[in-house]
Amino acid sequence: MLRESVIGISPPEEEKHQFFIDVQPLMGTTLKARARVQINLAVSQVRDIKQVATFPDIIFPIMWFEDGVDELPIHVTSLLKMAVEVPPIARAALSGALAAGGIIVLIGALICLARAAKRQEKLHLSNPLPPGASMKQGNLNPAFQGPTK
Repeated sequence: MLRESVIGISPPEEEKHQFFIDVQPLMGTTLKARARVQINLAVSQVRDIKQVATFPDIIFPIMWFEDGVDELPIHVTSLLKMAVEVPPIARAALSGALAAGGIIVLIGALICLARAAKRQEKLHLSNPLPPGASMKQGNLNPAFQGPTK
């Protein structure tokens, strides 16, 4: 009804009149945007003022403007592309490097454990006391005579 009351106003065309923002989903960065705004003036009859006494009640379009960004500069687009593509590659490389490092440390620990076991076998410790030591009254140290009475 409002559009029909003004001569020369065409029906809205989505491509020309819509407000839109294209956002990169991973980073949340705006890639394209277009804002279109129309400012209208409500004109109604005022019987006491002769100049507008015969006007019908209408919405009168005053101004139309639009602003937006059609494309980001190439250097910004390439930085955004790098920021999206590099982290998964870096994460995979870092995970692989840490896994390889963990395997190397595990193999080193197993080798050290095997060497320690071989050294233990070579010692043949059947009696842990040094020669000449006896177990007198539960004392392992022969130099210790205990308390005197």
